[in-house]
Amino acid sequence: MSEDQDFLKELQKEFLDELQFLLEACEESYLKIENPEIRVEELAKIFRLAHSIKGAGAAVGFTDLAGFAHVVEDCLAILRAHPSLVDQATISLLLKSGDAIRSRIELLRQDSPPPWNIEALKDEVRAFSVLLEKRKGEAVEEKAAAGSEAPSPGADPAEEAHIPVPKADDSAATPSSRVESTVIKVDSAQVETILNIVGELVVIKSQIINEAAKVPANPRLNTVISLLDKNIRDLQDRTLGMRMTPLKNLFLKTQRVARDLSIRLKKPVDFRIEGEEIEIDRNMVEQLSDPLLHLVRNCIDHGIEMPEVRKERGKADKGLVKLTAHQSGGRVHIRISDDGNGINRDRIIKKALEVGLLSASAAPESMSDAKVFDLLFAPGFSTAEKVTDISGRGVGMNVVKENLEALKGKIDVESVLGKGSSFKISVPLTTSITDGMLVRIGGQVFILPMDGIQELINLRETGVTELHSGDRVLNFRGHFYPVVKLEDMLRSGYHGDPFQKSPGMSAKGMVVLYECDKGVFALEVDGVLGQTQVVMKPIGKGIKDGEGVSGAAILGDGKVALLIDVNTMLFETAKSA
Repeated sequence: MSEDQDFLKELQKEFLDELQFLLEACEESYLKIENPEIRVEELAKIFRLAHSIKGAGAAVGFTDLAGFAHVVEDCLAILRAHPSLVDQATISLLLKSGDAIRSRIELLRQDSPPPWNIEALKDEVRAFSVLLEKRKGEAVEEKAAAGSEAPSPGADPAEEAHIPVPKADDSAATPSSRVESTVIKVDSAQVETILNIVGELVVIKSQIINEAAKVPANPRLNTVISLLDKNIRDLQDRTLGMRMTPLKNLFLKTQRVARDLSIRLKKPVDFRIEGEEIEIDRNMVEQLSDPLLHLVRNCIDHGIEMPEVRKERGKADKGLVKLTAHQSGGRVHIRISDDGNGINRDRIIKKALEVGLLSASAAPESMSDAKVFDLLFAPGFSTAEKVTDISGRGVGMNVVKENLEALKGKIDVESVLGKGSSFKISVPLTTSITDGMLVRIGGQVFILPMDGIQELINLRETGVTELHSGDRVLNFRGHFYPVVKLEDMLRSGYHGDPFQKSPGMSAKGMVVLYECDKGVFALEVDGVLGQTQVVMKPIGKGIKDGEGVSGAAILGDGKVALLIDVNTMLFETAKSA
């Protein structure tokens, strides 16, 4: 291959990479043009993208892509001049065109891309442009008939409507473009390599601190170690930041699916997004995609009623689906809720009895809502009356749970019949490097995540009260906290008994006040050894899934300690109660 061909290949690759990024931003604009207040600005963005594809695509040899972009650009030119013509059909066609360009990008990445059969969609866009011209003319006639002055022949409609139309050539001079020029692209594999090296540095730092504690006091050594600790923490934070990405693109993808499904099922939906700026580990986004998409589809398919039913029930014509996110400590909490039918627990119990998930002797009527709703995640379980291409096979909710458990996350379901349902997801921000507190439990060392620790309390200085029910509570500063003995809870997670009481160990140890999704708990441990920073590694088969241990780490002294996932542990306990 000649140097010219190599150069052209490089240009084409750069063009496709940049176009992939721009299309994601463009899809957001497609969905935003439903709002008349920002429609002009968003149409201008889309038009500039189509113009860039047309020019740059032809320059690098992608003539079919450039030709299609030219047809779309003609349609957008009419819409820019007459934004009031935008309707649901317009947005659907623009989204369809964006999907076609995205699929073509994937084909063009191949060494020998096949021909692109796009003529049918081209004709559809051209026909739609003709329809827009006709509607534009009708609008002008109606305006003239009403006594308004119609635009003079040859005049720019955008100028008549006082709509600012920025020139496509000026886009390179915008402030946002100048910011883009400072961004460099780094292979994700290189970021992973750097993060692994930083993780090893964290372990080495812990070993140095551990060894330095054994030598006589040396102020100079302590200063150097303190600086080393500070800089490695800073390096870790910045490296993790390189792997973090906002939830925005994932939420927009979900919004697109919700819009398409609501049109298909003829169920108008007001889809609202909050907290899309929250950042999460890039590696976790793909695993979160399927659960979110499935839950949103369920909200619209099973939850939201048909318009006539909503009217009978005194609800708004449009169903409401909300996708929100917020960060608490080292976890991200995502909620998908709707104002639809809600979940019928009696129907779940009836179906579970039919398929053998429950027995009549289990007294299902006395089960808590949490345990009943948990049946929805059983493999093959579905309450749908008929199987469709959207739902009814009983595999979706099971996959949701499996994907979340792989992320060390969990899901909680709340519902009020006739009022709506809410699915609450909780996942960690990242699964790599963790700040933790070393605690001794049953003669072994474990790690508690720092993000939930509120206070450490010596049991010798306070007391625990045992209730008639057998539960224990801690009275601390006028507040009562349920006491959880971690040793008892951890035993059930092992095959065998790893705990061996150290000789002379005090019967009264420490309590860690820990805040999690279920509230504030007093976690009883034998002792607290200090704070640490560790690199998490996956655990083996010796621990059962979902029992509250989410990983392992090598400590500064070379020993292995397990990380306790308090949220999961207490969640499992609450369900079994």
